[in-house]
Amino acid sequence: ISFVVAAEFIVVRFFMGVGGSMVETATYGTMLHLFKDDRGKVTAAGETVIGLGAIAGPPFGGVMYQLSGEFWLPCVVFACFPLVLLLAFCPLPVPTVSVATEASDSEAACLV
Repeated sequence: ISFVVAAEFIVVRFFMGVGGSMVETATYGTMLHLFKDDRGKVTAAGETVIGLGAIAGPPFGGVMYQLSGEFWLPCVVFACFPLVLLLAFCPLPVPTVSVATEASDSEAACLV
């Protein structure tokens, strides 16, 4: 493997980490905002799902690789999975959110 290819892999992996952390931060922020009374349960559920994905992903990828004998099949399946989920969630109704007219002192302090 050449130095240029290794450098490209490192740069791409860096941007994958940045993108993943942005999605995770936005997800936890939204979950904790929507479920203010059950923050512990919501955080535990989110971490559980992430852990299960990290545990189940490699075996599923290995099985797909063994069945097909090709490296591209697990890559295509795992790349299409978020697109399928996105299409499944598109027809869901968007909840209405009431906008508060006055911010409390703690919320105003966060905005400063």
